[in-house]
Amino acid sequence: MAPLSPSATIRYKLSYTNGYDTHALVMRASAVNNAGANSALQDFLAAIEPNLSIISAFELSVAAVGSNLFNPISWSGPSSYGDGPMPVINRPASYSFVGRTPGGRKARIFLYGLSTINDGSWRILTSEDSDVSAAVAELGTHSGFFLGIDGLAPLWHSYCNVGINDHWLKNVRA
Repeated sequence: MAPLSPSATIRYKLSYTNGYDTHALVMRASAVNNAGANSALQDFLAAIEPNLSIISAFELSVAAVGSNLFNPISWSGPSSYGDGPMPVINRPASYSFVGRTPGGRKARIFLYGLSTINDGSWRILTSEDSDVSAAVAELGTHSGFFLGIDGLAPLWHSYCNVGINDHWLKNVRA
């Protein structure tokens, strides 16, 4: 399968901090719809919020197809999600929600700011955690949002992975 340009779709980027680092949650969309993007991101974050330490959203921006220039737009959601400060040990940990489009392309959403890491399998099934179940459901709820790089709606897996960022692993192992 030939690679596609990272700018093959419209992309919304929500910048946030977990108290230590700045991260960005990137969501692909089929059309520029700022109100719809705000709604989709807010609903997803609200669903997974009970599993998060405090993360503070501070900017939403959008990039057009073929562009790598993100232009700021209005963020209408809450300024923070989650509860309590994140333990420093969780700094490099993230949730990743994965799916696959009908065109065979992988879709992935990363989110940093986990409040706890307590799953020995490093995978949380929707049957194990109602908040993960709600978050996975939200990924498929908003038509035209949370798309794959090919612009198609993915079928999201019924779990989320818990992982440690590779940059952090390299630094620890060095």
